[in-house]
Amino acid sequence: MRNEQFGDSLARLFPEENRNNRMRVGGNFCRNLTMQVTEACNLRCSYCYQHAKSPERMSWETARQFIDMVLASDERMAPYMRSRECPGVVLDFIGGEPFLEIDLISDICDYFIRRMIELDHPWLNRFRFAISTNGTLYFEDKVQQFLRRHRNHTSLSVTIDGTKAMHDMCRVDEFGNGSFDIANRAAEDWQKKTGAMQGTKITLAPQNLALCSDAILSFVRSGIKVINANVVFEEGWNTEHARELYQHLIRVADYMLDNNLSNDYYISILDQPCGEKYMNPGPWCGGSGLMLCVDPRGDFYPCVRYAPSSVGDAPKYIFGNVRDGITDLERVRALSNVTRASQVEGTKCETCPISGGCADCAGYSYEVFGDVGKRTTFICEMHIARVLAQVYYQNKSHKRRLPMNCPKEWAVPIVGEEEYLRLEGIANANQGE
Repeated sequence: MRNEQFGDSLARLFPEENRNNRMRVGGNFCRNLTMQVTEACNLRCSYCYQHAKSPERMSWETARQFIDMVLASDERMAPYMRSRECPGVVLDFIGGEPFLEIDLISDICDYFIRRMIELDHPWLNRFRFAISTNGTLYFEDKVQQFLRRHRNHTSLSVTIDGTKAMHDMCRVDEFGNGSFDIANRAAEDWQKKTGAMQGTKITLAPQNLALCSDAILSFVRSGIKVINANVVFEEGWNTEHARELYQHLIRVADYMLDNNLSNDYYISILDQPCGEKYMNPGPWCGGSGLMLCVDPRGDFYPCVRYAPSSVGDAPKYIFGNVRDGITDLERVRALSNVTRASQVEGTKCETCPISGGCADCAGYSYEVFGDVGKRTTFICEMHIARVLAQVYYQNKSHKRRLPMNCPKEWAVPIVGEEEYLRLEGIANANQGE
């Protein structure tokens, strides 16, 4: 079962306030506001989507202006949000590596709380600080002091890619040294101190795919109940990779089934619903304007994947800044009009019978096309492999009845005809029960 997110908790605890707060630009749902405090990083992860990082760091003045503007809840931010009408907020700190700027983060959090008290702001009892870190600076004194002071309001995620071998293959420092040992110690220490289950996010790239099942099963054997894993969206996948992914997922599925573990664990790549036609009219991800990011220069982007450290030379999609607020209403309107249908219009995704659960990154698609609201299709075969593995796992475990919606001509190049017929039989048998 998935961990409940902060916004979901607010919706459950305060249903009257959240009843009509649809996820849309200008809506009043719980907000994620991303502060990119630095573009710098002390690791050189081979699959990092921020391929244009720089030493740029956010100044205190920029940070203060952003906090003041958001809490003021006035016309400067009105086309995007009014903080006094939103049920809560997650202030998300990101880099580069955010703990390179621990002094700034600490000052921001203290100031944010102080200003909410002074303004009698409704967020005072409905806020969360979220930090995603590589763990290498976790044990520094200033970081530990911050975490002790804000422990009750902080969600910390240390990025670990499963096994030491898989992690150290991609997540290395400037000298090529792996970072698993210190990251793992950091995650274990945080869990010991808070009792919070360490979140996981295994990033699968062509260079580490061979260790996929080992990584997932290492978390299972460690008793971690929620395991997130996804393939990178970037170009580079091929049919051979899809065949390999399928075999790894079947290995994981068989282990879970043989040991009667399927109902006790949530493995996103096997459990997050997919394999049927996408029916939700909204966009796939919050990067279509729902996760405002302020970069070190004080400019506003739809999410961090639109920021200069991610898109490099692509045209900057700025729609505001900390000095003037929302300045480009046309871009805000364009983001408001992005739907799943508009993203896939004229592409093979439009009629895909297994489009449900097929992930997309709006920011990366913008980097590729230079136009908001489109989507890339580099992961098509990897998605097919995942769907076929779910047909096996979901039906064998009886967690969900998943029909074989994948066309035979798409499946056979990945699993072969004999395996396709076996999966079809498993799906049909479960539908008839």
